[in-house]
Amino acid sequence: MDLVREFFGDALTSYCLNVSMSELDTISPSQAQSSAVTEMRELARRLKENPNELLQRISMSTILQYHKPSQMSIPNAFRQRCGGAIFAKSSADPVESAFFALARDAYPACLMPVSSSKAAYSHSDASASVYQNPACQDAVVAILNDPSLSQLFPDGVPIGEPSVATEIGLGISSGAIWSNGSGGGLQLIGVITGILEYAVRRISAAPSPEEYFTLVADALKTARILSEKKPAPVFTLVGLKNVIMTGREPITFQGGQLRHPTPGDLADLMGQEGIASVLEVRSSLQLLSIRSADTDDETALADYEKCRPTFEKNSAATRREIDLARLSILFASDGTPAAPVDIATTTLNPIASGKSVGLSFYGSMPTVAAPIIISEEIGSQIQHWSRRVVDHPRNLDMGMRRLLSAVSARFDPMDAFVDAVICWENMFGTNQGEVGFRVAGSMAHLLEQRNPGARKELFAEIKYLYGVRSKLVHGAKEPSIQDSYTHRDRSIEIAISAFKALYGRSDLLSIDSASRGNALLIGS
Repeated sequence: MDLVREFFGDALTSYCLNVSMSELDTISPSQAQSSAVTEMRELARRLKENPNELLQRISMSTILQYHKPSQMSIPNAFRQRCGGAIFAKSSADPVESAFFALARDAYPACLMPVSSSKAAYSHSDASASVYQNPACQDAVVAILNDPSLSQLFPDGVPIGEPSVATEIGLGISSGAIWSNGSGGGLQLIGVITGILEYAVRRISAAPSPEEYFTLVADALKTARILSEKKPAPVFTLVGLKNVIMTGREPITFQGGQLRHPTPGDLADLMGQEGIASVLEVRSSLQLLSIRSADTDDETALADYEKCRPTFEKNSAATRREIDLARLSILFASDGTPAAPVDIATTTLNPIASGKSVGLSFYGSMPTVAAPIIISEEIGSQIQHWSRRVVDHPRNLDMGMRRLLSAVSARFDPMDAFVDAVICWENMFGTNQGEVGFRVAGSMAHLLEQRNPGARKELFAEIKYLYGVRSKLVHGAKEPSIQDSYTHRDRSIEIAISAFKALYGRSDLLSIDSASRGNALLIGS
């Protein structure tokens, strides 16, 4: 039993034996359970002989394969033999019905132990039960006859003979271009396994068959929207380097969620090292082009270039959602201001072949920003600020990006200092003379409304710092290292205070920078 639990984990072992995980230490196995343990132990023994973890993981997934004599996957056959019930669900929709049949046998993949190998994240277990499963033939037929999903395969034709459907499904493919800039081949069989695998990666830490079936159904709904070339709501995952959560539960806030990385998250982010937490934000995805699989490379490249403006627009929209979430975390951080450092990003697509992960330069570099410890109190503040930044005007996006850059991405303190002062200008600057005076006066009035003496001192300080920045960018000698760090820290502190103050002034937040300055300086 120890070898079985070591290789297949307590969750899958207890599922196969039809007992709770707490009973594994004290179980007196029945004849059926002893038989299942014997078969699992023999497979585990063979696996132990393979020193390569990736190949071992691929071999391990053989336990999930479809078992023709029992007409279900091997774990389900073990469970049924041990007296356990197998969750099943029906549907009047032919596509959904076929996927539910496949999901019944793919569910045990949700219980497989987590691999410690980065290479193993490229391997998925859920597809092991698919290829020999008769429901796969039903899914191929249903997809090719479905008014929406059939649009994914312009070379495909409706078919009615399930006996040849799997072979046809392996041969049908197309080429796709997505609004997030990814593209490539799309196989019909890959759509089937992709939806099942997507649901496995999205499962919670305490999986249940009911949850898995719901995730499969949701992924199928998204697939239909995408196949019709309509924008579909999806999620973008961001692996964060310097955000350390103290609690076990996710922090759900306006526009997203912050959580410990799940095995599914790490699989989607290709197991990138250094991910301390994961930010999930809502985004949009759309199928822009679908073409015949035999389209020549020149035509395919031309199609891709035509879509580039859409890629850029989609990327900017997604990046803005990420930055608003990072801004909320920055405003909530206690002590030294620090914005999350994102090192890997991916937009989830349930039907795309393969994964598309954007890697940041900062993932392999020493952490610039201080770690952010997310206590329960900070979590509440993130939720508070996420509700406030929903009203963030687009004319302050430059300031937001520069502020985030100053606290998380700039290695040189003077670069961070310049970014922070650009943030000031974005809030209160104008293209008409005496910019430094207007910026300093506006910020001093905003932050010290009731104390004339303090307002005068702050005005002088901001004007001085602005002057340092102006001289610096026009070729003056850089300040000393000590002064550089002092200027950086103070300029960031002022920028954060001003941003926060603006969120409390809806009359100022909604207007442009010049009008904002005028309203503070002369009341109009």
